Amino acid sequence: MAGSTASTTGSTASTTGSTASTTGSKAAATGSTLSTARRGRPDGGTMTSMMTVLIAGLPEGAELESVRARVHSSPHFRIVAHAYEPRIALAQARVLLPDIAVITRHLPHPEADLDRYRLLRDLRALDPPTGIILRRDAGEPDRPLGPGAEPLEGAIHEVRRGEPDALWEALVTIGRRRATCDTDPTGF
Repeated sequence: MAGSTASTTGSTASTTGSTASTTGSKAAATGSTLSTARRGRPDGGTMTSMMTVLIAGLPEGAELESVRARVHSSPHFRIVAHAYEPRIALAQARVLLPDIAVITRHLPHPEADLDRYRLLRDLRALDPPTGIILRRDAGEPDRPLGPGAEPLEGAIHEVRRGEPDALWEALVTIGRRRATCDTDPTGF
């Protein structure tokens, strides 16, 4: 990380903007917000961790506010970034490593579908892979966007635009899987 210093001598590690201390162990802290979901619960119980969410493909407006309201209707989900353009969303994801990405087609043409597929593929290639909620248009066919983009329980979910309950169910399903530290297959 440019402009930061790290020391793991003794029991303290520090980086730009944050300090972490533990007794008798070494720790590393980063300047970005990390999800507590990666710790999970050993008993595999209900989701108690904060899940970070990236929203991609929606411009500012009523639909974005509706999605934001649904995501924030639970204290277990927090939107950490929003981007209309897929390339901006990917840049944000590489820094923030969100647990879940809600991807909506930003323009109704084949090039937008290719952009959306590339974003899905690249988000799933991160370590750990980002869980995907693909919001489809009402008239859009139910075929995968490409190889490895098939729905996968707890990893890739498809919902229709305008169905907030389906969005919520997908958030909870992915969140529960990630909270238990169950690694999902990347497919890429």
